[in-house]
Amino acid sequence: MDNVTHALIGVLLARAALPWIGSLRGALWAAVLASEGPDLDLVLTPFFEDQRLGYLVHHRGHTHTLIGAAMLAFGAAGFAAWRDPAARRGPLVALALVGAFLHIGADAWNNYGVHPFWPLDATWRYGDMVFILEPLLWFALLPVAFTIASRRVRVALGGLGVVMAGVTGVGLGPAAAIGWALGTGALTALQLRRDRLLLPAALAIGALIAFGAASRATDAALRARLGADRPGEEVLDVVLTPRAATPWCWQGFVLSRDTTTYRARAMSHSLAPALTSPADCLLARGDGRRTAPSLPPDLADGGGTIWREVYAAPVASLVALAAEECRVDAFLRFARAPYWLEDGQRLVVGDLRYDFEPELGFAEVETIRTMPPDARGCEHLPPWRSVVVERLLAE
Repeated sequence: MDNVTHALIGVLLARAALPWIGSLRGALWAAVLASEGPDLDLVLTPFFEDQRLGYLVHHRGHTHTLIGAAMLAFGAAGFAAWRDPAARRGPLVALALVGAFLHIGADAWNNYGVHPFWPLDATWRYGDMVFILEPLLWFALLPVAFTIASRRVRVALGGLGVVMAGVTGVGLGPAAAIGWALGTGALTALQLRRDRLLLPAALAIGALIAFGAASRATDAALRARLGADRPGEEVLDVVLTPRAATPWCWQGFVLSRDTTTYRARAMSHSLAPALTSPADCLLARGDGRRTAPSLPPDLADGGGTIWREVYAAPVASLVALAAEECRVDAFLRFARAPYWLEDGQRLVVGDLRYDFEPELGFAEVETIRTMPPDARGCEHLPPWRSVVVERLLAE
C-alpha cells in the first residue's frame, strides 16, 4: 500500500490504543513509526550495483518479514518511550508490533506480494484484493486523523485531502472526486462532533471484505473458465488488481502451462457487467503497448470477461536462461508473471504485472550476453520465489 495509508492505519491504531498507552504523543510515535518502518528497505537502493535489479529483489525483503518487522517495532517503541516518558512501556511495544505486522498485512492486500514467514517459508504471497491507492480506505481513515490533530496539522490534512480527491479524480473521473470529497468532509464533521472509532474502522474493514470476496469470486470464475476451455493446461496462478473503489471490476492475467509452453493471458473481468462493462474495468495505463511480445486473444469473450493479448514461450527456455544467466535468476526472485525476450545478444526479462509501456519499466531488466556473463546484482540473492516461478523452474 501507499505510505499515506500506512500512516493513517498507524493513526487509527494509536487512537484505539490510547486508553492503554496513557499518552497520545507516545502512541502516535510508536504506531506511525512502526507502520512505516518496514519500508526502510528503500534506503538501501542506492547501494546496489544495479539499482533496478537490487530494488526488485530486496524491496519488501527482510524488513517485510515477521522477524524483521518485529525488530523494527522494538526500535519504534524505544524511540516513542524516549520521546514521551509518560507513555506506558509494555503497551507501547504491543502497539508497535501490531503496527509493523499490519504494514506487512496491508502490503499483502495487493498483487505485489510479501513473504512474511521467511526463513521458515520463502514463498511470495499475494492478496490480489486492493489497488495500491484506494480512495475507500482514505475515506474511512483520514477523518480519524482530524480528530486528534492540532489546528496547524488539520490545515496540512486538508491539503492532503485535496490531493487525495485529485488522485481519485484522475483515476475515476470528476464525479468520483467530488463524491469522495463531500463524503470525506461529512464523515470528518461527524468524527469531530462525536469521536468514535467504530464507524471508520467498520468502513475500512467493510471495504476490505468487499474487495476480498470479489477477488475470490473473480479468481474462481477465471479458473473455471480456463479449465473448461483449455483442459490440457494447468492454471499456475491468477493475478488480479481491482479498479480503485470498484470491487466488482478487475484486470490482470491468468497464468498457465501445458507440457511445453507457458502462457499469460491478459484479461479484464466485471462481476456486474450491467453496471460496468469489462472494457471499462481496465485501468488507464499508457497506450496499451507493452515491452513483452504478444499474440492475439485465443479465448472467446463472455461471462463478464474480455480476453486480451497472450504472451507465450517455451518453459524450457526460461529454465535454460535461469541456469545460464545469473541476472535472470536474480530477477526471478521477484517475478510473479514473468516474460522474457531474446534479441540476439540482448536479453530482457520482465514482469507482466508492471509492463505498461514499450520502453523498459521499473520491473524489467536488460542484459547483454557476454563472456564472462554480466553478474551485476547477482550476489547475496535471497531465497524467495513465487509459486509460478517455482513450478516453471521445476521442469
